[in-house]
Amino acid sequence: MRENIPILNSVVWTWTRICASPNNFELKGSDNSSLLDKGNEVIRNLDRRIYQHSFQKFGGVDALLAQFFRSLFTDGAVCGEVVLTPSRDRLDKFYFIDPMTVRFRLKAENIWELYQEVDGNLVKLNPHSTFYVGLDPDPDDPRGRSILSSIPFV
Repeated sequence: MRENIPILNSVVWTWTRICASPNNFELKGSDNSSLLDKGNEVIRNLDRRIYQHSFQKFGGVDALLAQFFRSLFTDGAVCGEVVLTPSRDRLDKFYFIDPMTVRFRLKAENIWELYQEVDGNLVKLNPHSTFYVGLDPDPDDPRGRSILSSIPFV
């Protein structure tokens, strides 16, 4: 929808850029400069691999946040999974999951299980590595709402 209506695209683009402005980090709290250097290197390496675009020079946390807010404002939800390295000793990447493919089942009061619909089948998502954020969800419906749904012609 936002691709076909320029003003909606501009609004989502602007809000996304405001919420996901470029960031940086600085570690403090130690007089040991080699420890701080090592910590900074760990974070730089994570930033390089956490969310990569193989066809662009844009990636890392800045790109991840831009995609997060673009999905949140457009779809009313964000879903993704954190994946560990093969040795399972550190975070490797974050993969976004199309929130329109996510289904919910109420397991207990206010405890929802997440499933992804793949080729007509429901695949249970790992609750320890999957994250779902709905924009303004109802207590009995965690899906969230797109800000675009308030526009009468959308």
